[in-house]
Amino acid sequence: MAFNREDVRAHKNVAALGYVIFFLPLILCRDSGLGRYCANQGLLLFLGRILLHLPLRLLMGVPLISLLYRPAVWLVDAAVLAAALYMAWQLYRHDRVTKLPVIGHRTLIK
Repeated sequence: MAFNREDVRAHKNVAALGYVIFFLPLILCRDSGLGRYCANQGLLLFLGRILLHLPLRLLMGVPLISLLYRPAVWLVDAAVLAAALYMAWQLYRHDRVTKLPVIGHRTLIK
């Protein structure tokens, strides 16, 4: 994905936070294409986390199985946070916009 240099220079800090807190760029830099893109990727991460949690949370009600699935929930959260921080770091430090694998092509925020 290509964005003009002025947009990246002016909004990369807020857009990088959008990977972790998806609504922040929508509030602080709503006219930025980069901000909307990063907010979209952050929203996809958030929704993916929720969708991965649903089956795990249902299985946590079973007493014996809950011991095995509690670490799985923590791993899902750690993986989502690691992906968000990696993508934010790539934008902040290297001016590279990273697309999520598998679900990154979806556009929920235009």
